[in-house]
Amino acid sequence: MNARKDNGDSSRERARVRLWPQRPGARRTQERAPETATRGRLQRVKRERFLPYPYERAGIAIRVASCLDEQRRLLAEPDIERHLIELDDRPWRSVALDLCLTVTAGLVERLLPESERERPPLRLLLTVRCPATRLRLGFVVANTPFKPGAYRHALKLARADIAGTVEIDAFLVLTESIEALYSKYAAHSGGRVASSRPWQLCVEPRAVMPGHFLDVRYRSFDQDALLKQYQANLYRLECDQESPVLWVNADQEKIAAILGDRGTVGRRARMRELFYDVIAYGVWTLLFTRAARHLEDGELVYAWEEAVLRELLPFIFPQKRDHAARLRALTDLLRYGDWPLLMERLDAALQAKCASTLHMANLVEETIERETR
Repeated sequence: MNARKDNGDSSRERARVRLWPQRPGARRTQERAPETATRGRLQRVKRERFLPYPYERAGIAIRVASCLDEQRRLLAEPDIERHLIELDDRPWRSVALDLCLTVTAGLVERLLPESERERPPLRLLLTVRCPATRLRLGFVVANTPFKPGAYRHALKLARADIAGTVEIDAFLVLTESIEALYSKYAAHSGGRVASSRPWQLCVEPRAVMPGHFLDVRYRSFDQDALLKQYQANLYRLECDQESPVLWVNADQEKIAAILGDRGTVGRRARMRELFYDVIAYGVWTLLFTRAARHLEDGELVYAWEEAVLRELLPFIFPQKRDHAARLRALTDLLRYGDWPLLMERLDAALQAKCASTLHMANLVEETIERETR
């Protein structure tokens, strides 16, 4: 299985029709908003809740200038579009990343009241996190008084300290409190006001979650201002964009370790299959219902919606021989508002597609075999 200002009181809600470009600082909800009649047909609106102060997600830019081993040889070419560095299989003892972190003057102006902009009470931090080894590192890249601009930072990591996937992120935090007079801005010392789009360093190939429509990203929900409200969850799907993103909660370390396991036999492999089934069932359901809702409104919005329908409709309407016939069958159900029947068929289809019964049986057999040894 990749795309985000607004100020105001946290309880204020705004509604917009059909297409909702994501804004930094927006806390999005999955509830379906009320429908309103517009020119003879129903239009869906989406409600958004905003943080009570400006927060710029992905406001800090991180560029990876180079990725070298201990002998200054090139280890990997950074994938700029995916913010991904995949290291090759040859032996190495350490990796050195030449990073450039950029904070624009415009970003600082949006985050602070005018009286604080001459000597911004901000600190630029770089964080490194490896769930597999529980490595946590933090670096102060620039301190108060902060000056907007580009900052270079040399990051070196030893091979013995990391495994699986390493997440590299940046944050801007307040170094002192701001007077309550400026209540529309973040006011408390230590509060985060901006972050970067994280880079992922793949130390070794990891198991890829099934699916062709998602960009799967491991992320600490506790470290993300927008995902923090879901920190008890295993994952969060964002699909109101051209390429859906599945955020997997790296704070669930025991589960994340199983998901990243590369084994093909044994109990951990059987557990991974079942974990994937749990996630895949929920994700496919969300993707399909989003596509079906747009089709119900008259047309699909994103290219991935067509791909999802082509993938799932053969399981939902197995008696239909081609995609056009399956699409007509789906449209008929939607026209008559028979969502209960459609969801019943989707449930049966996903149980068959995910092969959960087989994976459960495999785990049971593996567990019983170990107990009887």
